[in-house]
Amino acid sequence: RLAAGAADDIIAKLQRWEAVKLNAKQCRRAATIFCQSTHPSIVITAGEIGAMRDMVPLVQRAEELALEARHLHHDNRVGIETFLQLIGAWAQLSGVVSSIPATERDGFSGSRPAERVENILKAMFLEGPSDNQNPQQCIDADDAARAYNYAIMAWARSRTGRLGGEKALALFDSMRGTTEFSENNDFSFNVSAPPDERTYASVFKALRYAKSPREAIKAETLLNEMIDSYTRQDKGAVRPNARHFGTVIAALARSGHYEAADKAKKLLKTLLVWYHDSNDYEIMPNGSMFCDVIVAIGRRRNDRHKVLKVSNLLKNLRDLYDETGSDRLQPNVAVYGAALGALSSANGEDAVQMVEDVIDEMKSKSIEPNKACYTSIITAFARNGYPEKAEAVLKNEVLASEDERVIANAHDFNVVINGWARDASPEGLKRSRALLDDMLDRYGNGNQHVKPDSRTFTALINALWKSDDANATLEAEEVLQLMEESYINGDASVAPSCHSYTSVINTFARSNVPDKAARALALLRRANEQYEAGNVDARPDISMYTGV
Repeated sequence: RLAAGAADDIIAKLQRWEAVKLNAKQCRRAATIFCQSTHPSIVITAGEIGAMRDMVPLVQRAEELALEARHLHHDNRVGIETFLQLIGAWAQLSGVVSSIPATERDGFSGSRPAERVENILKAMFLEGPSDNQNPQQCIDADDAARAYNYAIMAWARSRTGRLGGEKALALFDSMRGTTEFSENNDFSFNVSAPPDERTYASVFKALRYAKSPREAIKAETLLNEMIDSYTRQDKGAVRPNARHFGTVIAALARSGHYEAADKAKKLLKTLLVWYHDSNDYEIMPNGSMFCDVIVAIGRRRNDRHKVLKVSNLLKNLRDLYDETGSDRLQPNVAVYGAALGALSSANGEDAVQMVEDVIDEMKSKSIEPNKACYTSIITAFARNGYPEKAEAVLKNEVLASEDERVIANAHDFNVVINGWARDASPEGLKRSRALLDDMLDRYGNGNQHVKPDSRTFTALINALWKSDDANATLEAEEVLQLMEESYINGDASVAPSCHSYTSVINTFARSNVPDKAARALALLRRANEQYEAGNVDARPDISMYTGV
């Protein structure tokens, strides 16, 4: 960074003397110094956003010098290597900029680093590194491959969602020469190069961060093409490695595609068979892949075999770890957390039993559950008819924890209260009231994390609705009135929802209150008034009308 700053000062002084003209060699050297200043170790050493921000004007200056040198005499032209270093510098900064919070990006004005890479790539491929040379004659395949890889990597690191995925794929097609050349096509350069392992890795990464079903399927299709090409031993075929499989599996797991779980599981199975046949470390699966497949299974609704699938995957991972002894296959808190997360959306006694088995296994291996694990455990117990177990975990593990990362919040209480509400017994109502009182006490003592919200009060209303308490109807209406008043006074977190009104109406419907029909109709009108006043969550639906 000091060298880059000194070079910039020297250039500024030289340019003040009109008689002194910078030649291409000086421009190339200055640009090289600037681009080298973006080396990752410098950014990491600096360790602050301000230092990262300093890199941007340095690379911008290098870009100006490199483009300026293109128009100088042929003998002093800036070299292709300078263009490649410049593209590499912007690609490196693409990851830096995308990691900075949006509120801190004031110093990164202008186009995205990935877009700057595109512009330089166009100058290099369409116009050539100098005014006197045809790019097809002076850029060899290796240089073209480096340039494409940097450009694809820049979009992969940009975290721009589907845009990044589309841009990376377009560059990949141009690289393979599958895009018809046209001057009007931003990614048609008439310069091709053979993709390598890094190319595929960057394309898969860009498609993963798109977080879109369509892009995830494109990644899966491309990986299958890669597998088939390598299996056929096509000329120039690239061998898929574990990194490629892992990225595509992760893309599928978080895509929301309705077949994501099956597709991710199939890819993992393919890799396992391939690894067992070759025993090659380069294609050894890792725990993250199992974790992602379990996540995909957990996100699939109404899967009656969810518990069995999660159980089998954990067993396969354990067996593989016992077989290889590799640390990358050792089950860890992330894997167990994914399993518990998947089980938290499963129904039945087998789900509860497996949750307890996972807890025991973690204890036997001295693996401490994290907050996500505890939340999943509480949810699994509460939804499957064991609210007492859910409450025990909340009080004995989460609230009693001395770990600053394990902090109880309103969601944890809400889940347990809802669990007791499903119990539909006097004890369930009693425990729901007690939990709400506990939340109010803790909040009153300064714990902002457990502030009761709309879901908390609605959960209590549900407990009242399903109980046989003689005063349940009046108490439910009082709770709803409290929510309305708090919302009117500016507390949006307790805004009554459609579910809140519907639960109170249902409480009236099963009661013996003489004027229950009229009061239920009045609640429907209040809900509509709330909605018209701006509370979109209060919009009446068919369930509310049915209750009336």
